[in-house]
Parts: sequence; structure tokens; C-alpha cells
Amino acid sequence: MYHLLLLRGDPPLETCVICLNDVEYDEMLCVNLWIRHVLLRNVRFLSLKPYMDESLLFEVNNVPIASQRLIRLELSFIQFNNSFLDFSRCPALEVLEISFSSFSGCNRISSESLKSLTIRSSSFRMRHRTRVYTPNLVSLLLEVGSCRAPLLQRMPSLVNAILELSNSDMDRCFNSNPGDCSDKNCISCYEIDGDARNSVILQGLSKAEDLVLISDTGSFIFRRDLNRAPIFSNLKRLILNEYWCVSIDLIADLTPLSYMLQHSPILEKLTLQLFCKGINNKVEIIGNPDSTGAPAVTSHLKIVKVQCEVFDNIVGQEKLYKVLQQLERVDVILLPDVCRSAIFSDGSLRSSAVYKLNLSTIVS
Repeated sequence: MYHLLLLRGDPPLETCVICLNDVEYDEMLCVNLWIRHVLLRNVRFLSLKPYMDESLLFEVNNVPIASQRLIRLELSFIQFNNSFLDFSRCPALEVLEISFSSFSGCNRISSESLKSLTIRSSSFRMRHRTRVYTPNLVSLLLEVGSCRAPLLQRMPSLVNAILELSNSDMDRCFNSNPGDCSDKNCISCYEIDGDARNSVILQGLSKAEDLVLISDTGSFIFRRDLNRAPIFSNLKRLILNEYWCVSIDLIADLTPLSYMLQHSPILEKLTLQLFCKGINNKVEIIGNPDSTGAPAVTSHLKIVKVQCEVFDNIVGQEKLYKVLQQLERVDVILLPDVCRSAIFSDGSLRSSAVYKLNLSTIVS
């Protein structure tokens, strides 16, 4: 069985899927040999999913992948090292998908040819940040569930990006909530080239046209990055969750949402997803801005959509009410009485209902 692939000979491979269950530790050498063999056979699509058990990940060889023809690579259950994700020897690679893996031993993901990058349900480094160098990337989906968020370097060709930060308690500065402390030994603030002014996430996403930013309430990185004043010069469609709608300590006392609106000069559509955990049981509020009352910075904005969870309990309703109050306080959205009554009256809010309204002002 182990030598079957090697005995196949020299004919080129178009697609190779290696999906294994209960891989033993001493079988890693054989599987790594298969990987090198199929790359030598000019495989164009390689999928590697060697599941071991819940406590172990497959350790790939600490050497870069080399292939002139590899276009798509899918990896799951992998423990990465410093060399494996150096794709300088893969000039045709365009699509990379990673899931259920660990970057704890990986300093850098590097590819000048990559067009699409997806990282799901994976963990990053505890102390230093993994750098992502993909200057020609067009599409990004990144889920950061634990440890420190990776450093996204500039992506001038980026068109769409989805970024979700959760369980971010480990990625924080204990000296300063916004992330601009003066302690030069603080890894959270100064670990990026020894400069607290450098961005971790948002500067790398600043050229996107479509952007989804989801964060838990404790996220340190977005607060830190907003203080670095990135401009989203190409952004047309933006989706945010409730994190962006509450006040935090920022420059000029802006809420994160207000900041995003004022620094997105050609934004056309804004969607706010408030406490929406699934696809069902939502209420949708659709507003068309009044261009005569809105500042020039939002002159391109055509529609604002608010999606919120249906709450049948007082605690949930109060949580939603506080967020909507904050939106009104900074003139991001103005709810008419009929809509307010529908949202906060027991039993009067219907699942999947759609309320349409005109918004007089969008940003303070």
C-alpha cells in the first residue's frame, strides 16, 4: 500500500487527493515521501488531509514545496514549519486553502503568485505574529480563533476579504487598551518591526472593494489598527457586526463604525449584522440615505442594511437596544418610532421580517 503511488511510474498527475484517517506518527515519513513524489509528477491540484487524532497534527517536512505546475493546494490537519509555506518555487500556485491546522512554528506565508487564500479553524503563534506576504492576492478568507492574529502585508490587488477574529483574549496589550503603549518591550505593540505605528490587519485589507469584518467584543487588534488611520480608498461594500457599533477609546472619540465610514470615501453599501449567529430568525431594516443631509464623505452611500437577531427575552432585547442607541447617538442610523416599537415589543417582532425606512443622516 505505501509503495503503490511510487510504483506508478513517471506519467504526470493532474489531481491527487491524499485523505487518511488515524495516521500513526511513524507513518509521517511515508506520507511526506508521497507529497514530494506527486510534486515531481507535475500535479496541478493537491489535497492533503492526514488526520491523526484530536491531540496531534501531521508534521510536514521542513523544506519548501517546489513545483512549476501546481495551481491549487488544499491542506488540513497540518503542523506547519518555517519552510513549507514558502511558495517561491511554485510560480503557478493560485489557490491555497488551509483548515484545522497550526501555524505555531511558522514565521511566514509567502507567495507572489497566489490569488486566493482561505484559512479556517486554525491557530497561530502564541508570541510572535505569522507574516502573510501575498502581494497579488485577490480574495482572502481568514478566521483567527486563538493566539496572535497574523500580520497581513500590503495586498494592492485585493478585491474581496472576509476576516473573523474570535477568542482574542490572548492577543492584547496589558498596558494600553487601544494598543499604543510606550513600553518598547511590549510584544503586542512593538513586535512589528519594532514600531507601534505599523498595522497588523487593516492596512493589508485597505485596497479591498468588498470587506467583511467580524470581531468579538474583546478584540485588541482592530482597536490598535484603527489608530493607525488606514484609508479604504476602493471599498464599496462593507459588512460589520455589533463590535463596530459600540464606543471604544479611539482617536477623536470615534466609534469604529464612524471611523470606517469616514475613511471609506466611495462606500456604496453598508450592512450591520447585530448578534446574528445563524441564517434564520433575523429582522432586516433597510434604509436609503438622504443625500441632502449626509456629509460629502458618504455621498456614494446608497443603502444601509441592519440585520438583527429576534430576541424573545428581556436580556437579549436590552443588549440589542444598547447597540441601536449607540448608533443613533452618533447619527449612524435613525430608527422611526414604528420600527423601534416593532423591535422592542414582546411578540410584535416577526422572524425574517423586513422593515424599510429612510435614514436622514449616516455619520456624524
